[in-house]
Amino acid sequence: MLLPLLASATLASAEESQVTDPVVAIPLTNDAKVFSRYDDDYPAILTFFSQLSESEIKSFYDDELGEPLSAKTVYGRLELKYAQNDKSYRVIIDSLQENHREVDVLVSE
Repeated sequence: MLLPLLASATLASAEESQVTDPVVAIPLTNDAKVFSRYDDDYPAILTFFSQLSESEIKSFYDDELGEPLSAKTVYGRLELKYAQNDKSYRVIIDSLQENHREVDVLVSE
């Protein structure tokens, strides 16, 4: 009775241990605490938490990706759009929650 359970556990471990190279290197702030990363295919998505201010995070991405094509606030979140190396970047900086901000970075071709 345990054999099917062991076989499925082994298969799950093998699948979890497969690591693929990211399709794009998404820049992260020095203090980033990565929550989720889906960067093995497009659209690549990265979510992290940072204790930096909204303006510090924006400045970081301006330095990394250049001037944003657009910047607007939607539902209390700053949404920045960039283009670099034939890729579109969307950076969404959430408002302060306790002592950190959630940052979502989406990259598409």
